[in-house]
Amino acid sequence: MTDQLFKCRFAILVVVGTFLLSCSPGDDNDNPPEDSIKVTMEDLVGTWTGTVSGTLGSANTTIVLAEDGTITAETDSDILCPFEGDWSIISGTNFRATANDECDDTSITLSAPASATILSGTWSASSGNNGSFSIRK
Repeated sequence: MTDQLFKCRFAILVVVGTFLLSCSPGDDNDNPPEDSIKVTMEDLVGTWTGTVSGTLGSANTTIVLAEDGTITAETDSDILCPFEGDWSIISGTNFRATANDECDDTSITLSAPASATILSGTWSASSGNNGSFSIRK
């Protein structure tokens, strides 16, 4: 009887194991989650518009991300100065730009999760000012 009980338990384990293997998620890359989709620089090249806000106030902004990795930005504010610099994608998932403003050469850094349609993140300046931005392509 113990031999028969062992065979029965073994058969149940085989059936359950096969079921679990066939139902496991595995490496299904057909539809990866949105937050894991990597973007390239080519995805971000173009003109972006939106808002920038922070310790100095808020303004509408137009930011151009060029194919050569340069960034230019203008605002409708006399307080938030235009800036020029460089941008890149880090690890395929993070946008980062470093620039200097045209008023007094203040260093500015922008960071955001990379997306081909919206960049929403934070900025900081060497002057101690900081804030957030949200732009759409």
